[in-house]
Amino acid sequence: YALAVKLDGGLIATGAVDATLRLWDPRAQAAAVGSLVGHTDVVRGIAISADGGCLVSCSSDRSVKLWSIGQRRVQAELRPHSDSVFCIDVDESCSRVLYGGRDGLVLDDSF
Repeated sequence: YALAVKLDGGLIATGAVDATLRLWDPRAQAAAVGSLVGHTDVVRGIAISADGGCLVSCSSDRSVKLWSIGQRRVQAELRPHSDSVFCIDVDESCSRVLYGGRDGLVLDDSF
């Protein structure tokens, strides 16, 4: 359902119906190199910061999550929507996030 690629091509993140985000190294040509667990429904959108230090995701569970890629854990969570969150983007420093949901709201927020 969701895919994001780090600008230098060294990291791919995918999200699916099992609510798990998977991290891939395209140079390794192997199975996923890591996973991020925390959503409780379908992952709908992913964005990776330009430096690859963080990742943001959104889900049908109505949440927006900021992840530390290195620590593989949630750093912050937003839950302002009343329904699924479908799309997401993040700035270079991972401090500002834009996201939109099924409820018709497009929000600009800070972590």
